[in-house]
Parts: sequence; C-alpha cells; structure tokens
Amino acid sequence: GDQIADQILAAVRRAPDGMTLTDLTRQLGGHVKATRRDYAVGTLERLGKVTIEVVETGGRSAKVLHAV
Repeated sequence: GDQIADQILAAVRRAPDGMTLTDLTRQLGGHVKATRRDYAVGTLERLGKVTIEVVETGGRSAKVLHAV
C-alpha cells in the first residue's frame, strides 16, 4: 500500500546483484527525500521483503539492498 516502497521493491527485484542506496535514489529519479526512502526501505526490511548488506569500501560503507 506504500507507493514508494512498491517502487523500491520492484527496482531491487530487477537488480540480481543488489542495489545501493545511491543507485536506488537515482532509480527513483532523485525526487524522493532520503528520509522518505529510508522509511520505505525500513518497512520492506521489517516485512522481510529485502535484506540490507553493509559493504566496507575503504571509506564510507555502502548499504546494498537485496530482494528476498
């Protein structure tokens, strides 16, 4: 019932290797605030629709979403 969460889930399902939050923001066209995006991602994680992997990059770590 959450349009942003539905868009995020569809995008992550199309990405077999997962999708970073930066990629996800680009996929959403940059029109969704980070707080709104993060709320929708958290909802999907709580529902067991996505998992979040933290990847160390040598600088700021990246969060990669994977569809379940």
